[in-house]
Amino acid sequence: MTEPVITVNNVSLSYSIYDKPIDMLKEALFGRVYHDSFWALRNITLQVGEGERIGIIGPNGAGKSTLLQIIAGVLKPTSGDVTVDGKIYSLLSLVPAWNANDSGLENIKFNLQLKGADARKIPEIIEDIIDFTDLGPFIYQPVKTYSAGMSARLSFAIATALDPEILIVDEVLGAGDGYFAGRAARRMKEMCNRGKALLFVSHDVSAVRSMCTSCIWIENGEIRKRGPVETVVRAYEEDMMRQQDETLREGNRRRREAMRGKLLFEDIDEADLMRIRIRAKNKNPRITETHYVHDIAIEVDDRKIEVPLGMVDLREEGIEASLDLESCEWGRLYDLEGRRSRLLLPRTGSKDGGHILLKRPRNPNGTTCSVKLTLSVTSLGEQEVLTADFVNQSKKKWQLLDTVLETKNREGVNKIEFYGEVELPTKETAEKISKELRSRSEEKPVEITDVAILSDGRPVISVDELKPFDVVIKANIKHQLDGVNFGINIIRSDGAYVFYQPSGMNDRNVRDYVGDVEVRFRFDPNPFGAGDYELNVFATNSFDWNNCPPSDVYDRRIAAALFKVNLTRPISFGLLNAIVPVEIELLEKASPVRRRSSIVAK
Repeated sequence: MTEPVITVNNVSLSYSIYDKPIDMLKEALFGRVYHDSFWALRNITLQVGEGERIGIIGPNGAGKSTLLQIIAGVLKPTSGDVTVDGKIYSLLSLVPAWNANDSGLENIKFNLQLKGADARKIPEIIEDIIDFTDLGPFIYQPVKTYSAGMSARLSFAIATALDPEILIVDEVLGAGDGYFAGRAARRMKEMCNRGKALLFVSHDVSAVRSMCTSCIWIENGEIRKRGPVETVVRAYEEDMMRQQDETLREGNRRRREAMRGKLLFEDIDEADLMRIRIRAKNKNPRITETHYVHDIAIEVDDRKIEVPLGMVDLREEGIEASLDLESCEWGRLYDLEGRRSRLLLPRTGSKDGGHILLKRPRNPNGTTCSVKLTLSVTSLGEQEVLTADFVNQSKKKWQLLDTVLETKNREGVNKIEFYGEVELPTKETAEKISKELRSRSEEKPVEITDVAILSDGRPVISVDELKPFDVVIKANIKHQLDGVNFGINIIRSDGAYVFYQPSGMNDRNVRDYVGDVEVRFRFDPNPFGAGDYELNVFATNSFDWNNCPPSDVYDRRIAAALFKVNLTRPISFGLLNAIVPVEIELLEKASPVRRRSSIVAK
């Protein structure tokens, strides 16, 4: 990594929430805690090096904008520190420092003076800003007459004209048109190529892909994933689509309900891990109320383990247990009347309940061990009863732990103890069972096994303009279904939705078949203009016009292939690279009779 220009070290930010205004006074007078603490961010650590372009993604309320405001100095963290080495300019809103009644030109001058621009260079900078914004005569009109897109142009132009060493951008470019967004992206890349750094927040993953080299996914105020932009964005898109499936697609919802309480292949971990789940005590294990889990302790035989409520890495030495925060019904950290808590609450598209991972006892012979799980929890509604179970790998199912104690103190905190004898196969047997369950993937009736782009029969990652190519999908249909359709869509790197086609058009759905299948989409001629493209692949139930969009998605591959169409001619012919018939008529008045000539080019 290059020399860091931004260092964020264990930054957390909490907001105090008072039930009544009088509680603030009581807290000041008596010293007792009368407020809850909502943790917007918790233990965020990252570094940004020179020339890095880092995208920050996540759902609404994840804490993305809060993090940028802390780095920009707008907010002060509750704990942790931020070090910035360089001149920073943050574009966190459409209005940096406007006087709405003044013209755009007057606001430019004011902002440049506010930011300490060299007075001798101001005329030159103003000329650059006016040229970049392309606002024409509107630059002399009051800012209050500007649209959101015009304000975005002017804000961005001022921010980048000052040549900041670090630029922070939060969603504001979404208000501009496509032409301006392209120019803005080009200017930010040029800045980073000169050694500057960029932090870029956006819900538009195509913009993040285009602008950034690495990415951070924030959820519930904590970093869920970080790494190369393509890896993180792909995982984020898959997670978002999985949630959409359960919410919007009736078939997926029915299949999910049918699997409630059953062991899913993703619940099987490595052989040296055990998985315990806290869930609702009824037929449907999904959490339906909000619970504040204060403490979690586990005893495995004589080994006592405190389970951290924060995010920890189970691979680290000395860490014995962790919460599975990535895909379960755990929420964010929250201090309830001074007690540190982890929320357990309903979450769409996630595993049922709150899962705990712990390292398996060292017993090479394979036997049973006693497990005691103790919870301290405050529940809202107090109607939902909690229970716990564990993954029994030998029997390939969830096995219930017995509830042996449940008490409530005066503050409404429940103490619940669960106990059970957990069967532990040998490590070799556990690895065999894990491999078997993962290979079966019974909840996927259809599994996409491979996707490739072929040209002249060979796999390629780029193809020349107009040159034919094939998209080849290999899949395994595991159960006999009424029909299976394979769909593809192609998206250009700037987010433009270019192409979609289901294989099941014209009644070409795969029916009454179990086994391997190969589906080929042939692009001959190749209709795509020069550029970078992303291919997404879906396996769904039968296609027909009354099932659009499909009610059941069996499997999908997001960004299954990234490919490039190479420019082979002196100029680009646009997104649709096709040649159509042209007719030209020459009309002359050489005589009273109009002569008509016709030239047809094909």
